[in-house]
Amino acid sequence: EKSIVGDGQSIVPTSINKSQPTVDEFGRDLTSMATMARTKRWERRRQIFIRRRNGNSGTSIEERTLITNEDNISNEEISDWKQRHQAFSDAIALVPMMVQDEYLSTYNLCKMFLEWERQYPDDYKNCYAAMTLVQMISVLVRLELCQRWDTLALHESLDNDENEKTFVSDLSKFKWCIDLNEAFSNADGPKNNGLLTNIIHKCVVPQFTSVLTIQDMERGNLHGLYDPFSPLQTKRLCFCCTSILQYLDSCLNEKGSEKRNEFLENTTKSLLSVLQYNLESEAIPIVKSSDITIVDDKFMPRDSGANAYDDETSDAIAYAMIIQTKSLSQLAVNMIDWLSVLDKAIYSPSDELSSLTRCVFVDLVSVRILPIIQSLHGISSHELFHEFPKEIIGEIYGAATRNGLLEKNENILLSAPLRVAAQTT
Repeated sequence: EKSIVGDGQSIVPTSINKSQPTVDEFGRDLTSMATMARTKRWERRRQIFIRRRNGNSGTSIEERTLITNEDNISNEEISDWKQRHQAFSDAIALVPMMVQDEYLSTYNLCKMFLEWERQYPDDYKNCYAAMTLVQMISVLVRLELCQRWDTLALHESLDNDENEKTFVSDLSKFKWCIDLNEAFSNADGPKNNGLLTNIIHKCVVPQFTSVLTIQDMERGNLHGLYDPFSPLQTKRLCFCCTSILQYLDSCLNEKGSEKRNEFLENTTKSLLSVLQYNLESEAIPIVKSSDITIVDDKFMPRDSGANAYDDETSDAIAYAMIIQTKSLSQLAVNMIDWLSVLDKAIYSPSDELSSLTRCVFVDLVSVRILPIIQSLHGISSHELFHEFPKEIIGEIYGAATRNGLLEKNENILLSAPLRVAAQTT
């Protein structure tokens, strides 16, 4: 079997593994059926790309590199997601209609319970009214979280300016938080008696963690709603994490400190699980650039007299060289932003943070991204492939430098390949 691919899955096989069956139970040729299915998927992806480019067929090398994973999503899938999102929004809108108006406001609930505590302090304490207040407010908190964090469940291509305006990362801007602070600021006695911290631990922290990784006792960790390749979602969640930590830092007694450390530990573990999941699911094909040349803005075999590669193969080469590198680079930058947030919040040595840091710099950057960058040197005569490696390394190195990760002693060896690449690429 001959291939233009080095490490990874073959793109252009010229022979068939004869140990595998070639026909199904009805006598149909499996090879032909697989080829037809692959061609159909490629044609659909190409048509979606052409529509996105306003009719431009995108046959040049530079235009081929503009194809993204979003072009794999059909109009039917987008329509289905929008319908499900609308049904979810409609269901949320029904909840307030089932509750009396006086119980729909965090401010009203707090004033009601504060008045109860003022008039009957002993009864209030003996019947665990404070716990009841947390339970009642939690319903309103979860409802608003569903309304303000719902866009995390949507694909990047469905995100728009309207969703950007309704999404809230800062906890202090949530209505329930504003009402809670206002109710206790006008009351005599303790400001909120730990109520805000309890609500954050009971509602906000589990919701935040479930977005990253869903905990399942039987099936282990499941991939959550968070797309680690999305810079928008990463920006939002990093800000959410910082906002949560600001409130947890305001209650640093022994119990509060323990819960804060537990939140950071679970967040770090979830991010490591998310990163490992995506790295394991990536094929990471590396093209043997020594077998490829570029003639008249087309990919050609270096064999003399050979014809240019067809459109499907050219798209596959562009994906292996450029598209997947951009995607992995964005993943690295996003994870580096996470490392910056966690590194500033974790005060003592953490095995979880060390494992995440190693996975980013070793498994992602050194093992996956740098070999692809190295493979591009063979065809660096083309302007695109000459500048592209510098841009990719510059983005990752710049993110790590900007966040101060390269200055830490424990990261010097881990980041050594990145440092060398930044100086020599």
